[in-house]
Amino acid sequence: IVFKVDVVGRSIGSQCAIHLASKFPTKFHGLILESGFHSILKLPMVNQLVAMLPGGAGMLSMLPELFYSLDKIQQVQSMPVLVLHGADDDIAPLVQGQELFAACGSSKKTLRVFPNAGHNDLVLRHHAAYYAAVNALLQDAAANAYSVKVLHALSAKQYDDVLAMGANALQSDRLKLEDQCQVLESLAKASWHLGDMQSVVKFTTRLLNRQPDHINGLCLRAKAYGLLHNVESVRDDVVTLSQLLAGSTAENPTKASVAMALLAVHSWTVQ
Repeated sequence: IVFKVDVVGRSIGSQCAIHLASKFPTKFHGLILESGFHSILKLPMVNQLVAMLPGGAGMLSMLPELFYSLDKIQQVQSMPVLVLHGADDDIAPLVQGQELFAACGSSKKTLRVFPNAGHNDLVLRHHAAYYAAVNALLQDAAANAYSVKVLHALSAKQYDDVLAMGANALQSDRLKLEDQCQVLESLAKASWHLGDMQSVVKFTTRLLNRQPDHINGLCLRAKAYGLLHNVESVRDDVVTLSQLLAGSTAENPTKASVAMALLAVHSWTVQ
């Protein structure tokens, strides 16, 4: 059994955490960066030390960047990310945390800035808010992990596992709408491959309740209705699909748009 964990990096440890998350994205559920930074050369203390050396600022401009963390964190896309930073951090200034957050490639990212806090006292000054943010990340990461497992099971054609894990994933109140739709589509596809058309209709209907313009959901439900000989429901889905494909909200779709929708349903394959 392989257990996944969340990777946490504090201060210079943020460099290690970013490196691991970008290099091994499938091994971690989430990434937490506390008082992190991406450039040693831009830290105030480094500038002060270099200024005391012969060459001063000229030497600083000749030193290479060591970590390239902004490039690496752009590659972190598949997991939730939490950036925690003190507003008054004079060791790793807030702007570095903000730049890490801006560069992060994940759509599930959160930046928490704590007022009147420096580099080493986030927990001391903001105990409740700090742990609330961390707990939210852990819950988001667990929910995200379930949805990722569902997709992997579908890709591996493990359809019974898709149904079991998908049901668990949908029980989480932390699963974002986009991920809910993805899980429901996977459940519908697994049900199709198992020959359970009633469940296909059930899952695609739940999907379309959340996202009415989901073309894959409409195609799949129309195909399932066809196998169930529910002609009226097939017609309704084809009409809706024709309006979406034609970009029209008219109540009476054209013959051409209906023909386009019928062709889409017929040629759409369940993968």
